[in-house]
Amino acid sequence: TNTSWTRSSVPYLVRSTSTFFKEVSVRSNTLTIEPGTEIFFENGNGITVHDGGTLVAQGTTDSPIIFQGFDPVPGAWSGIYFNDTSTPNRITNAEIRHAGAEKDFAKGGIIMRTNPVVSLSDILFEDIDGCSVFHKSDTQNPNLTTNNLSHMNTQGALCTE
Repeated sequence: TNTSWTRSSVPYLVRSTSTFFKEVSVRSNTLTIEPGTEIFFENGNGITVHDGGTLVAQGTTDSPIIFQGFDPVPGAWSGIYFNDTSTPNRITNAEIRHAGAEKDFAKGGIIMRTNPVVSLSDILFEDIDGCSVFHKSDTQNPNLTTNNLSHMNTQGALCTE
């Protein structure tokens, strides 16, 4: 079932008490996040987009989408993980803060496994434990498009294994 997260006066809080499944899992559906939506992630939680799943997070200049750790420190949450997705994923006009808890032996704000189709535009990466964008391969992802990415207190912009 497709799901939309909408702007609210109260931010979303992603939390899990499970040891193994600390994520919002997008499988065979689309998660749409609307402009102005704020999402806080507790320790180690994150978003994983699996094959067949799609993430569409399109903020605006005046209403960016905010992804951040509940604790405002680098590595507070695992970030956004794209796992072999073939459908077009988009994140625009967003701020990604405090990510970088280890996920699949990688750390970053956005982690890509193999070559998912991902478009990133007008994103501020801030206080990331790891690279802003990490590709789990020894080459750059040919399906990644980027435009106007900013990096503050990260360990690199675009990194590969």
